[in-house]
Amino acid sequence: MQDGLPEATPPRDLPSLKPWVVVAVILVLISLGIRVFWPVPTSQPLPRCAEHAEAQTACVK
Repeated sequence: MQDGLPEATPPRDLPSLKPWVVVAVILVLISLGIRVFWPVPTSQPLPRCAEHAEAQTACVK
């Protein structure tokens, strides 16, 4: 210390982005895996209520 001034702090290294990149890559791969290997089946239109009134729980009037 000279003249009452504090010493300059040494420059700090920036935090590493590698862990965040790894997490992002893992999440993207999980998302793509779900999209490719677990596709949502195409929906069928609901039947008319008059045709299957007692057998169906959901129908279109």
